[in-house]
Amino acid sequence: MVPEQVFEEIARVLGPETELKIIDQSAQVDADPLEPWTASVLKRVFEVTKEEQKPYKGGVYVTDASVLWPAFGCPPCVVLGPGELAQAHKTDEYCMISRLHQAVEIYRLILDDHALANPPIKLC
Repeated sequence: MVPEQVFEEIARVLGPETELKIIDQSAQVDADPLEPWTASVLKRVFEVTKEEQKPYKGGVYVTDASVLWPAFGCPPCVVLGPGELAQAHKTDEYCMISRLHQAVEIYRLILDDHALANPPIKLC
């Protein structure tokens, strides 16, 4: 179902005596796992965590990526951080120190890959 169909179905179920109003509708960030950059990021995450990563679609959360992604022309994008999705924005939210260390290593590898693929331009 697309968002409009979901909205219509909820309105139908609740009936005409209920007023529904959309207050925010951000774009879904779509990560194509076959796109080369996205695939390289997923590979690096697996190398560090030893956990198979599957792009997650249809999340019921909001990130800055939902605004920045379309503003930059929808380039390859992943939402990647050390926190557990189940902990996000909860009372007493926490992040495992081991996950922070893994994130640092993953980010370093991604930056190294980018630097190798885009050597600096020599001036002169």
